[in-house]
Amino acid sequence: MLSKILNKTTDRQKIFAKAIGGTFSVNVAGLLTSFLMQLALTRNMGEFEYGQYAYVIGWVNILSILFKAGLDIACIKHVPSYLASENGKLAIKYIHNSSKILALISISGATIFALTILFSYNEPQDNLKKVFYLGACLLPIICSLQFNGAISQAFKKPVISQTIQNIYRPGTIAALVITIALITQTNLNATIAISLNIIVTLILLLLLKRKNNDSIKQINCLKNEASETQSAQIFSTIAGLFLITFFNQLINQTDLICVGSFLDTTQAGIYSVSSRLGSLIQFSITASNLVAAPLIAELYTKGKLKELDRIINLGSIIVLSISIPILLIIVLFGKNILGLYGEAFTQGYYPLIVLCGARFMNALFGFSGYMLSMTNNHMLAAKILGFCAAINLVGNYYFINQYGMIGASYSSFFSAACWGIIMSFFVYRKIGINPTIFRIYLKKNEGVLNEE
Repeated sequence: MLSKILNKTTDRQKIFAKAIGGTFSVNVAGLLTSFLMQLALTRNMGEFEYGQYAYVIGWVNILSILFKAGLDIACIKHVPSYLASENGKLAIKYIHNSSKILALISISGATIFALTILFSYNEPQDNLKKVFYLGACLLPIICSLQFNGAISQAFKKPVISQTIQNIYRPGTIAALVITIALITQTNLNATIAISLNIIVTLILLLLLKRKNNDSIKQINCLKNEASETQSAQIFSTIAGLFLITFFNQLINQTDLICVGSFLDTTQAGIYSVSSRLGSLIQFSITASNLVAAPLIAELYTKGKLKELDRIINLGSIIVLSISIPILLIIVLFGKNILGLYGEAFTQGYYPLIVLCGARFMNALFGFSGYMLSMTNNHMLAAKILGFCAAINLVGNYYFINQYGMIGASYSSFFSAACWGIIMSFFVYRKIGINPTIFRIYLKKNEGVLNEE
């Protein structure tokens, strides 16, 4: 199917499709290594210890978005635009200044988080408290790793970023867990697991920074000076982009946090496995967005909306053709797959089915988020995601208390449908491009797609 599509496309579309193919390959390998890591952890730690680990990692994921302050997404938006206009010095300035700001915010935030845990946990939950302290140590490291991943993506090198973050990182953690278990013949606890995560993440951060420094050196030859106006514009969109990423992470992680808070960490661990398995459905849109995000910013800046429309259409077809088979496999064999993690994890099968519906919607509407955030409509995207995040939070509170663990998946489904439909509507209305596989025949504004 892909070959037939490519025969009818332009050179840029073929390059886009091939780039997606590269990121798909990396993401497939990343999914396999993540599966191996999670399997190694659950089989060795058991549902109780793994539940504590997953619960703390859920908090780390949310706080990392808060402490990155939108700098990573702003990097993906601004750096390709400035490189396209041959303003390399402005791109370099943004990267260097943002790195310093990120270090200050993430270290300060992690310190406040650790102090909050110190004074919040009065009950004798010593082990969970230690895991939270280690999570605070992981926070600034993972923030820096993800920001450097955004730099690689801005330089149109998503494969490097994804290889390090999605293959090397979980693969190394899995190898260490298996090795330690074989040598010591004992089960790991959450404290040891998150300590291994810290060590591996730090080493890979240094590796990714080195590769990014090589890329930065290659653009030093661009001599254009950054004007004061341009320098001010670099950070003008950060607030909106920060809100986008923060609300998006709230939507993705609130269910896990609420299950751990309203029920217990063991249930959170079971739900985490189901959520991770369900996310396989949307890996195609995740891989596509890595390639599409800087390309959207570049083509929109140049006013090439017709070409952007064709590329988004091609990406939507590719995403759908991959997502449907994965959806069917998980629905049919999900319970057997969950059983590999341990008998207790099969309790997550029915939440998994509902989560499959939510993740499939994410795949169908996935381009709409970047279509708004990369085209100077970031504040609108932030408002939509903020509204949906509030719906998700209220929904989790109600449905979990009413129906237990499966209630969290109900809330995820409703919020996914909400943001997908609303964002797609506004992308079509504002830009004149339908970002989904659905061809909704609405009357476009006259001249919207005319290239300058």
